[in-house]
Amino acid sequence: MARWNKIALGLKNAFISHVRFDRLLASLLLGSIILYSLVLAGCASPSAPLVNLYLVSLSYQTSLSPSINTSSHVNPNLTATLVSLTKNTTLEVRTGYFGLCVRYAASGWECSRDSVLLAKRVQPIQDPLDLMGASEQLRDGVMFDGMM
Repeated sequence: MARWNKIALGLKNAFISHVRFDRLLASLLLGSIILYSLVLAGCASPSAPLVNLYLVSLSYQTSLSPSINTSSHVNPNLTATLVSLTKNTTLEVRTGYFGLCVRYAASGWECSRDSVLLAKRVQPIQDPLDLMGASEQLRDGVMFDGMM
């Protein structure tokens, strides 16, 4: 046991002598600032890499999952009713700090900071439960500037 302690202590001293703590801390800080900047820029423009950086993604489930336990629900038909409303919908909404990205049907991503502009492009039949409105409420009500 004492032999392993000496080996561990020797490795620790060798590591500490080559890598100073302040440089390690500065590297971690720089890495976190870079990643944070990417998350802030996500969903602000429709460029390919930035669309995949988002905080929340909402989409419709088009089929009823057999794993749902309906015996504990007050209204077991509610899930089936909601699925029947959204069975022809393929809308996906991604929310970032400064914008929303929307993809529906086979089209590409459309991103904007203005949710009203995006909502005009989406037909009511494509968003029957107003996922875009829920994303906007989440962005405005939950993700405030103080989180940055």
